[in-house]
Amino acid sequence: MKEDKTQRICRTRNELKEATLRAVSELSKEKGFSRITMVDIGEKAGIRVDVLKRNYTSVEKILSLYAASVDYWISDLFTPKHPMATINEKVMTEVFTNLANALYNDSEMQKLLLWELSEDNPTTRRLAANRELFYADVFTRYNDLFKDTGLHIDIISALINAGIYYLILHRKRSTFWGVDFSKRPERKRFIEAIGQVITLVFNTLEQQKQTVEIARKLKLKGVALDVIVECTGLSNEFVEQL
Repeated sequence: MKEDKTQRICRTRNELKEATLRAVSELSKEKGFSRITMVDIGEKAGIRVDVLKRNYTSVEKILSLYAASVDYWISDLFTPKHPMATINEKVMTEVFTNLANALYNDSEMQKLLLWELSEDNPTTRRLAANRELFYADVFTRYNDLFKDTGLHIDIISALINAGIYYLILHRKRSTFWGVDFSKRPERKRFIEAIGQVITLVFNTLEQQKQTVEIARKLKLKGVALDVIVECTGLSNEFVEQL
């Protein structure tokens, strides 16, 4: 009788995790995420199913663990050099340009995003929701920074993020607006353009700060409220609160 090899392999917890995630990666190429079963993972990794269930409970939890290991937003985004509490133009530019560079080079994350976009199930919904929850505090900080500027920084950020996803995932289908995003020179221009957009946004923020400071000084000098509103374009309510 042939001995089951999975019964002879003893692994540490880290080795078990690495073998499990490696198996998911290989299986996703062979059959896609939605068709992966616990048995598939066990066979591919050489791990008994009961061991997998004891450590991970379900295939959904394994897929979530895999997603966290390859998702830039969860595994790679903020570092000690750029902690989550740091909110400025430089950090925002690096976050999005690094995302674009990472996604260009990371076929694992590309597969994950395509699965998330193409299939609606509890696991894909959870993955998307976890990403949002993980950075809810960051979103709040940026919204506070751009408060009263008239700029919808949350939607602007979403447009930049979605544009990065789509243009990179679509790059092998055709050009987009005449740009071949699969070519290295256009990739370089793409990265530069992300920074240009963010610079324009923060320049507007700086201009708003200057306008507010002018309005504050005019108000201190006793200039009429309606004149300040007319000259600065600020709302009557905002100037009243200065």
